[in-house]
Amino acid sequence: MNAATPSQALARVLVDELVRCGMTDACLSPGSRSAPVAMALEENAGIRVHVVHDERSASFLALGIGKTSRRPAGLLSTSGTAAANFHPAVLEAHHARVPLVVLTADRPPELRHTAANQTTYQTKLYGDAVRWFVEIGPPEDLPGAAAYWRSTVARAYGAATCSPAGPVHLNISFRDPLVPVDGPGWDQPLEGRPGDVPWCRVEDPAHAPSEQVVEELGARIEATVRGVVVVGDCNIEPGPLLDLAEAAAWPVLAEPTSNARCGENAISTFDALLRNDTFAAGHRPDVVLQI
Repeated sequence: MNAATPSQALARVLVDELVRCGMTDACLSPGSRSAPVAMALEENAGIRVHVVHDERSASFLALGIGKTSRRPAGLLSTSGTAAANFHPAVLEAHHARVPLVVLTADRPPELRHTAANQTTYQTKLYGDAVRWFVEIGPPEDLPGAAAYWRSTVARAYGAATCSPAGPVHLNISFRDPLVPVDGPGWDQPLEGRPGDVPWCRVEDPAHAPSEQVVEELGARIEATVRGVVVVGDCNIEPGPLLDLAEAAAWPVLAEPTSNARCGENAISTFDALLRNDTFAAGHRPDVVLQI
């Protein structure tokens, strides 16, 4: 891997590491400050690029890709108010636990608070709605720069996919995003790990319940006749849950976006049934398993 300019070096390393981590799709809304990353995305054969000029539409496309694939899509914007248009989708991803990697291009720090064009304060723009925020400063040809960029990207991807999954935000500063490609070149090595593996892996901490908890839950289910499984908007494989409901002969009350409204135990009209006070009072469960 080579690069003619610092901006090109950072962009190519960032995209290459995202692909190594498992990213296959990226949605971008074009702009000048984000141009190096946009071009790096287009150059990389390992990623599908979806160009959407409206930032809000692009963000919800990325959200949908994350919901269906269970892997984060990239979401790229230029600097300024463009990044603010991602906020509704970031909030949706936060609450629905959908992995998402938000990449916002930014002006360099020295242009902040100076009334510079297309410049606003993008640091922690999405507040507590992201699993992790990191600011990558303007690229400089220094030893260890590529290793820092790769480890940061790998950590961000891991934060987006580890339980609970959700959005992460990388704010990336560029001083000269559209300088000529015939620059002096980049002296430091840019290559990643051999074998196209990520620079580092972030392991999801074990969230499986203990054996004792599983045994207690199994005994409770076995002893309960009037139980119900409630599934909200989530991003899970419903098979084991539906098998459990069938074995226990419990109804499944699942939201349309849960991917669990199927099988003989699923009741699609439960909201209408529960609005009837007589029905609700006569079918009050003893155990509710909520997902």
